[in-house]
Amino acid sequence: SNAVLQNESVVTVSGNLIVSEGGRITHSGSSASTPQSLELICETLEIDSTSSIDVSERGYPVESGPGGAIFYRAGGSYGGRGANENGGVENTYGDFAQPNEPGSGGGEPGGYDHGGSGGGMVHIHATTLIVNGTIKANGQDGYGTGGTSGGGGSGGAIYIEVGSISGTGTISTNGGGATLWGGGGGGGRVAIYYTNASGYDFDQVTAYGGI
Repeated sequence: SNAVLQNESVVTVSGNLIVSEGGRITHSGSSASTPQSLELICETLEIDSTSSIDVSERGYPVESGPGGAIFYRAGGSYGGRGANENGGVENTYGDFAQPNEPGSGGGEPGGYDHGGSGGGMVHIHATTLIVNGTIKANGQDGYGTGGTSGGGGSGGAIYIEVGSISGTGTISTNGGGATLWGGGGGGGRVAIYYTNASGYDFDQVTAYGGI
């Protein structure tokens, strides 16, 4: 089953939290004035290969947030700048060491074309993290059918503090893509603090800009 947690949720589990059988944990979507986030505190957090903690597209909506695009074709910015050949892109923002803000929205042309929302924000505290599924805070793709194409939203934030991390899963805060004349969103921010990571390949962690 899925869980959507509301209003800057902090979830404390006195034991183990297992996300399995296609389960998904997310937070509610941010508004332009009220960012949302998810904080999980537990002993062991285990995400099986079919499941996810997924706050993608839950950040600031189009043309809002500290890195919100100011031109309808531009991508939103966060850890990386959004793309647009004609400008209208905001600077990067936030703390790379302790990322605690969601991603920003891409440019919005209106009509059938649309910009993308930024990725959301998740903060995990655990003694043991086993990730065989996904933890993601990716930006939403922009869409366009012509010269009024929208920009992609930026990736969001993933902040992990654990004793050990292991598994074969992925962790991502990638920017949203775009079509035709729209620019992709900038990559978000990922910070992972650990004591033992011998069972995890950090090549599985990405914060790519959208294309």
